Amino acid sequence: MQEMTALDWTEVIKNIQGFATSGAARMQIGSMSALKDVSEAETSVSEIFDGAELLQTGIRPFAESLDLFEPWFTRIRRNAVLRAIDMKDVRSFCLELIAIREAASGLTQNQWCQKIFTNIMDAEEPLSAIDQILTPRGEIRSDASETLYRLHREKETLSRQIETTLDKTVNAHEMSNLLQDKYVTTREGRWVLPIKSGMQHYMPGVIHGSSVTKQTVFMEPEVVIPMNNRLRQVEVEIEDEIERLLTQLSQYLTGLSSQFAQSRQWLENADVTLAKSQWSLKIDAKSFSFSENQILLNNVRHPLLVLNQKIQEDGTNRKPIIANTAHLTDKKSILLLSGPNAGGKTVLLKSIGLAAQMARCGLPICAEDNSEIPFFKKIQIGIGDAQSVDEELSTFAAHLKILDQASKLKGFDNLILLDEICGSTDPEEGAALARAFIEKFSHNSVFGIITSHLGPLKTGWKPEDAVMNGSLEYDAKTGRPTYQYLQGIPGDSLAIQTARRVGVPQDIIDRSMELLAPETRIRLSGLEEIDAIKSDLGSLREHLKKEQKRAQNEREKYQALTEKLQKEKDEVLAKTVKQAEKKIDELIGQAKVEQTFKKHMSLQD
Repeated sequence: MQEMTALDWTEVIKNIQGFATSGAARMQIGSMSALKDVSEAETSVSEIFDGAELLQTGIRPFAESLDLFEPWFTRIRRNAVLRAIDMKDVRSFCLELIAIREAASGLTQNQWCQKIFTNIMDAEEPLSAIDQILTPRGEIRSDASETLYRLHREKETLSRQIETTLDKTVNAHEMSNLLQDKYVTTREGRWVLPIKSGMQHYMPGVIHGSSVTKQTVFMEPEVVIPMNNRLRQVEVEIEDEIERLLTQLSQYLTGLSSQFAQSRQWLENADVTLAKSQWSLKIDAKSFSFSENQILLNNVRHPLLVLNQKIQEDGTNRKPIIANTAHLTDKKSILLLSGPNAGGKTVLLKSIGLAAQMARCGLPICAEDNSEIPFFKKIQIGIGDAQSVDEELSTFAAHLKILDQASKLKGFDNLILLDEICGSTDPEEGAALARAFIEKFSHNSVFGIITSHLGPLKTGWKPEDAVMNGSLEYDAKTGRPTYQYLQGIPGDSLAIQTARRVGVPQDIIDRSMELLAPETRIRLSGLEEIDAIKSDLGSLREHLKKEQKRAQNEREKYQALTEKLQKEKDEVLAKTVKQAEKKIDELIGQAKVEQTFKKHMSLQD
């Protein structure tokens, strides 16, 4: 997992989790890993796009009730009686089931939506059963049954009678000396009056306690004792009736436990899929196809950069995201990226790595249509500082351990991502060691993206070697990176050029050039020629983009004309059919008249 953290995969997971509406879905997303095979990945991508189609209708079904599912479902499985608060949670669950089925029902051509509609139970009946007993706030309805309604009416009548009787008693002239205050209250569920301490002997009734100061005694007058007794009995009968209703409803819901369990799983999976769909829409992710022998990522981008750009409120401050197309084949399977510091090498490496990880996890990738990528069984990552104090590994030793693991991978279903290979040691030894590892990777027929500033690695490769140079472009005038990827051309770290640009004295620049190795001086002297080639490539790239845009516009125009022609054809055909039906009806009518006339003539004969 630490390797994937270096690839920004953990941040991707957290962002997808933010779109989930239930804790269960967030946990499932948090444990997302590579799927078993291509078929599972393709199914997942298809379902995510189907989920996106549902979201684009403006509806996002929630699954918040899943966080309260286990307590009440456990009671159901144990045949226990659900409490009113449990019934409220069941009701919320039923409402969310109804909502997602309703949202899915309208998309009849959407396979995933139809699976949701088929496998999630129709919760209208259990919801109706609950609503007959509970209010939306989770309180027992007073009219849940005829018995309960009658008992509540009787309780209200008794309460009014007792209050009226006690009010008359309070206002009676002979009671003024006995009462502490002129109000009616309850003690132990019975209506009582506050009587002065010591005066209770002058009033027939039952004492139900006293105040803290012992100055007041709460007495139930004898006149209301029968009514209070009946009131308490009615309250007990109400509780018994409520218990009976809850028991009856619980037994009914217990019979639906298997449907509840299945629907819960489908609702959780739907929440996961919709969270992935929302994420995919946010980053403009596209579909792709799996390939066995090439990586073709058209205009690949780092998904977190895309997401961060979209959440910025002030569009004027948004930095444009540079998309690049990367293409590796089984003949050229190792891409050696070079270029200036902060030029975008690591971002491009991570963009390709995240596309590979997202693809094998069944997520659409942040690249344009017609992209292809293998289903990688293993992605070996060496990005950042991998030193380990526990294992007594230095930065370079930890890096070598990763390289050793990578050298054991074989086959094009493996991807190696290395940032600054052997860059934290002596440059000469590091370059030699890096070349040896790269040759091993090439021999093992794996795909690899490797960044490096080591000059000796940029040259010396034969045309038949699987290693291909690539660089991130920079502005020759300013020396600043443009983040545009150039395939087939090695890049330069621009250390001396940067020194010249920032104003380092010329004598130091000249001396540094003298100290360079002969082959390095030759390479640097050819920078102007390389810059010219880069400029030509840039012009060709811009021309190609314009041509692609023009072709896209023409295709859209052609599609619009085709749709218009089809519509006109359908209208003409419908009109022709209607006219033919009318003509047939007329001929049938004439035939019937003629037949009738012949019958009439026969009868006359």
